[in-house]
Amino acid sequence: MERKALEQKLTGFFEELHMHPERSYEEYETTERIKRELAAAGIEILQDVGLRKNFVQYVSCPTCGRTCIDVGGIMRRVQEELKGVKVPFKVAVMGCVVNGPGESKNASIGISLPGDGEAPVAPVYADGEKIGTIKGQARDAHSICERFHGMIDEYVRTHYGRKSE
Repeated sequence: MERKALEQKLTGFFEELHMHPERSYEEYETTERIKRELAAAGIEILQDVGLRKNFVQYVSCPTCGRTCIDVGGIMRRVQEELKGVKVPFKVAVMGCVVNGPGESKNASIGISLPGDGEAPVAPVYADGEKIGTIKGQARDAHSICERFHGMIDEYVRTHYGRKSE
Protein backbone atom coordinates (compact mmCIF):
# COMPACT_ATOMS: atom_id res chain seq x y z
CA MET A 1 0.00 0.00 0.00
CA GLU A 2 1.37 3.41 -0.91
CA ARG A 3 2.35 5.65 2.00
CA LYS A 4 -0.31 8.29 1.28
CA ALA A 5 -3.08 5.68 1.00
CA LEU A 6 -1.89 3.97 4.19
CA GLU A 7 -1.81 7.30 6.03
CA GLN A 8 -5.35 8.11 4.88
CA LYS A 9 -6.63 4.66 5.86
CA LEU A 10 -5.08 4.79 9.35
CA THR A 11 -6.23 8.39 9.85
CA GLY A 12 -9.78 7.37 8.93
CA PHE A 13 -9.58 4.43 11.32
CA PHE A 14 -8.30 6.72 14.10
CA GLU A 15 -11.11 9.21 13.50
CA GLU A 16 -13.73 6.44 13.48
CA LEU A 17 -12.49 5.14 16.84
CA HIS A 18 -12.75 8.60 18.38
CA MET A 19 -16.16 9.39 16.89
CA HIS A 20 -17.70 6.37 18.63
CA PRO A 21 -16.10 5.94 22.06
CA GLU A 22 -16.74 2.52 23.50
CA ARG A 23 -17.68 1.43 26.95
CA SER A 24 -14.83 -0.16 28.87
CA TYR A 25 -16.19 -3.70 28.46
CA GLU A 26 -15.65 -3.39 24.69
CA GLU A 27 -11.98 -2.38 24.91
CA TYR A 28 -10.82 -5.89 24.06
CA GLU A 29 -12.65 -5.73 20.71
CA THR A 30 -11.11 -2.33 19.96
CA THR A 31 -7.63 -3.59 20.84
CA GLU A 32 -8.04 -6.61 18.58
CA ARG A 33 -9.31 -4.43 15.74
CA ILE A 34 -6.39 -2.02 16.12
CA LYS A 35 -4.00 -4.98 16.09
CA ARG A 36 -5.63 -6.37 12.90
CA GLU A 37 -5.65 -2.97 11.15
CA LEU A 38 -2.01 -2.28 11.98
CA ALA A 39 -0.92 -5.79 10.99
CA ALA A 40 -2.80 -5.45 7.69
CA ALA A 41 -0.91 -2.20 7.15
CA GLY A 42 2.37 -4.00 7.80
CA ILE A 43 2.97 -2.36 11.16
CA GLU A 44 4.12 -4.65 13.94
CA ILE A 45 4.33 -2.60 17.12
CA LEU A 46 6.57 -4.94 19.13
CA GLN A 47 9.05 -5.46 16.32
CA ASP A 48 9.06 -1.78 15.37
CA VAL A 49 10.07 -0.76 18.90
CA GLY A 50 12.60 -3.60 19.16
CA LEU A 51 10.79 -5.67 21.80
CA ARG A 52 10.23 -8.67 19.52
CA LYS A 53 13.34 -9.88 17.80
CA ASN A 54 12.21 -13.20 16.31
CA PHE A 55 11.21 -11.82 12.92
CA VAL A 56 12.50 -10.84 9.52
CA GLN A 57 13.18 -7.11 9.17
CA TYR A 58 12.86 -5.62 5.68
CA VAL A 59 14.77 -2.63 4.34
CA SER A 60 13.95 -1.13 0.96
CA CYS A 61 14.68 2.14 -0.75
CA PRO A 62 11.78 4.51 -1.41
CA THR A 63 12.74 4.46 -5.12
CA CYS A 64 13.58 7.49 -7.19
CA GLY A 65 14.40 8.43 -10.77
CA ARG A 66 17.49 6.20 -10.69
CA THR A 67 15.45 3.06 -10.05
CA CYS A 68 14.61 1.05 -13.15
CA ILE A 69 13.49 -2.21 -11.51
CA ASP A 70 10.29 -2.60 -9.49
CA VAL A 71 12.00 -2.60 -6.08
CA GLY A 72 8.66 -2.56 -4.25
CA GLY A 73 7.39 -5.51 -6.26
CA ILE A 74 10.53 -7.52 -5.56
CA MET A 75 10.34 -6.64 -1.85
CA ARG A 76 6.65 -7.62 -1.69
CA ARG A 77 7.51 -10.96 -3.29
CA VAL A 78 10.38 -11.52 -0.85
CA GLN A 79 8.05 -10.66 2.06
CA GLU A 80 5.39 -13.05 0.78
CA GLU A 81 7.88 -15.86 0.35
CA LEU A 82 9.33 -15.28 3.84
CA LYS A 83 5.95 -14.85 5.54
CA GLY A 84 6.29 -17.90 7.81
CA VAL A 85 9.95 -17.41 8.68
CA LYS A 86 10.40 -16.54 12.35
CA VAL A 87 14.12 -15.92 12.68
CA PRO A 88 15.92 -12.68 13.52
CA PHE A 89 17.51 -11.43 10.33
CA LYS A 90 17.34 -8.42 8.02
CA VAL A 91 16.76 -8.47 4.24
CA ALA A 92 17.56 -5.40 2.12
CA VAL A 93 16.32 -4.78 -1.43
CA MET A 94 17.83 -1.58 -2.80
CA GLY A 95 17.39 0.06 -6.21
CA CYS A 96 20.74 1.60 -7.19
CA VAL A 97 24.36 2.24 -6.20
CA VAL A 98 23.64 5.41 -4.21
CA ASN A 99 22.50 3.71 -0.98
CA GLY A 100 22.23 0.11 -2.16
CA PRO A 101 25.64 -1.31 -1.29
CA GLY A 102 25.74 0.30 2.16
CA GLU A 103 22.24 -0.81 3.16
CA SER A 104 22.83 -4.26 1.68
CA LYS A 105 26.07 -4.66 3.63
CA ASN A 106 24.29 -3.66 6.86
CA ALA A 107 21.63 -6.31 6.34
CA SER A 108 21.95 -10.01 7.09
CA ILE A 109 21.45 -10.45 3.35
CA GLY A 110 20.82 -7.74 0.80
CA ILE A 111 20.82 -6.94 -2.88
CA SER A 112 21.71 -3.71 -4.63
CA LEU A 113 19.75 -3.74 -7.89
CA PRO A 114 21.04 -1.88 -10.94
CA GLY A 115 19.71 1.65 -11.30
CA ASP A 116 19.13 3.65 -14.46
CA GLY A 117 22.33 3.87 -16.49
CA GLU A 118 24.18 1.41 -14.27
CA ALA A 119 25.73 -1.87 -15.36
CA PRO A 120 23.14 -4.68 -15.29
CA VAL A 121 24.61 -6.35 -12.21
CA ALA A 122 23.22 -6.71 -8.71
CA PRO A 123 25.78 -7.38 -5.98
CA VAL A 124 24.50 -9.49 -3.10
CA TYR A 125 25.89 -9.13 0.41
CA ALA A 126 25.57 -11.37 3.47
CA ASP A 127 26.74 -10.30 6.90
CA GLY A 128 28.69 -7.38 5.42
CA GLU A 129 30.55 -9.39 2.79
CA LYS A 130 29.87 -9.59 -0.93
CA ILE A 131 28.78 -13.18 -1.65
CA GLY A 132 27.93 -12.88 -5.31
CA THR A 133 26.60 -10.87 -8.20
CA ILE A 134 23.40 -11.47 -10.11
CA LYS A 135 23.54 -10.27 -13.68
CA GLY A 136 20.47 -9.20 -15.63
CA GLN A 137 18.59 -6.29 -17.15
CA ALA A 138 15.54 -4.61 -15.60
CA ARG A 139 13.34 -6.73 -17.85
CA ASP A 140 14.85 -9.77 -16.07
CA ALA A 141 13.49 -8.70 -12.67
CA HIS A 142 11.67 -12.03 -12.20
CA SER A 143 14.89 -13.96 -12.83
CA ILE A 144 16.87 -11.67 -10.52
CA CYS A 145 14.23 -12.13 -7.83
CA GLU A 146 14.30 -15.94 -8.21
CA ARG A 147 18.07 -16.09 -7.89
CA PHE A 148 18.08 -13.69 -4.93
CA HIS A 149 15.41 -15.76 -3.18
CA GLY A 150 17.59 -18.85 -3.69
CA MET A 151 20.41 -16.99 -1.94
CA ILE A 152 18.04 -16.04 0.89
CA ASP A 153 17.02 -19.72 1.23
CA GLU A 154 20.67 -20.69 1.46
CA TYR A 155 21.31 -17.98 4.07
CA VAL A 156 18.38 -19.11 6.24
CA ARG A 157 19.36 -22.78 5.88
CA THR A 158 23.02 -22.27 6.77
CA HIS A 159 22.39 -19.80 9.62
CA TYR A 160 19.20 -21.22 11.11
CA GLY A 161 19.07 -24.83 9.92
CA ARG A 162 15.88 -24.48 7.93
CA LYS A 163 14.64 -23.43 4.51
CA SER A 164 12.51 -20.34 4.02
CA GLU A 165 9.04 -21.29 2.82
